[in-house]
Amino acid sequence: MTLPSGNYTLSVNGGKAEQLLSSDNTVDAAQKTLGIEVQPNAMVEDRDVNADPQTMASIAHSGSGIAMDGAYFDVLASHLPVVDRTENADRSSRIIQRPERCPNTNRHWAFFAVFIILLTAEWILRKRGGLV
Repeated sequence: MTLPSGNYTLSVNGGKAEQLLSSDNTVDAAQKTLGIEVQPNAMVEDRDVNADPQTMASIAHSGSGIAMDGAYFDVLASHLPVVDRTENADRSSRIIQRPERCPNTNRHWAFFAVFIILLTAEWILRKRGGLV
């Protein structure tokens, strides 16, 4: 059921429920109703904000892993694999190499400019789409 956007108030009316509420002196008027605000459209980033624990456990189990709440992070540490080998490698791409080399200075600035342009374009598209 889809409700139009706006403010709604839910309350219990009629019969036995009303009789029970009127006989209970501990319940004040604020507890007898519930106010709800319906948003016009949920943004993509606002949808499914609560993780489904059963689905997460199913995904973790299928990958031979475990799923748990954040409060049990110390248990998670015992399930992490032990890394017995480390490897250090000094690698650089052709676009960004050592900054002390003069010919690459222009490449660094070009890469930075392209990065800023793409970041700005992404923000503009998200702003037009109502995601920002």
